[in-house]
Amino acid sequence: MQKSNEIKYTLDADFEGSMSRAIDTEEVYRRMSVENAAFFGDAAGVAFSEDAFFYCRFENAVFTNCSFDKCRFVSCDLSGCDLEDAYFNGCVFENCKGVGTSFCSGVLYDCSFFGCNLSFSNYTKAKLEDVEFENCRFAEASLSECKVKRMKISDCDLRGCTFFRTPLAGVDLCDSELSGIILSDNLSELRGAVISSEQAEMVAKMLGIKVK
Repeated sequence: MQKSNEIKYTLDADFEGSMSRAIDTEEVYRRMSVENAAFFGDAAGVAFSEDAFFYCRFENAVFTNCSFDKCRFVSCDLSGCDLEDAYFNGCVFENCKGVGTSFCSGVLYDCSFFGCNLSFSNYTKAKLEDVEFENCRFAEASLSECKVKRMKISDCDLRGCTFFRTPLAGVDLCDSELSGIILSDNLSELRGAVISSEQAEMVAKMLGIKVK
């Protein structure tokens, strides 16, 4: 029997093909350091723990119902990746690309995103607790109907981003770009959020109020 701190399944060096063998055996990828690798196919239900990924590609891969515990992603491409219902705990994403990535109905706890391009990504009905987004691009992304707790957003491009039915109370949006954000008709999502005076003028216009 293998020790709990060992990798239970050894991946092929270049990650070619699918990860079906790991799926069939319900194995855990633990404490790996992977560089310049590519993930393809369907890896639904696979668990990752304390792994580090550098310059890896996860483009259009399927990771539904996967769990990522204390993993680090640096300069990785997750564009088009399906992470629906996935669980992330203590994960860090640095300078990653996640254009069109789906985090729908997922759980993100104590996670950080730094310098990531998350345009057109989808977090609909996700749970975001103690999650930080810094210098990220969310153009045309969707964060609708999310459950949010202690979320931090700083210096982000939120142009055209949808926050429909996602409460932003306590979130400081002062240094982020909010042009064209999509909210409910009464803008209730912004109740309790912190915005700048310039942003307040934009919100007033959204409500049909003329500011002189």
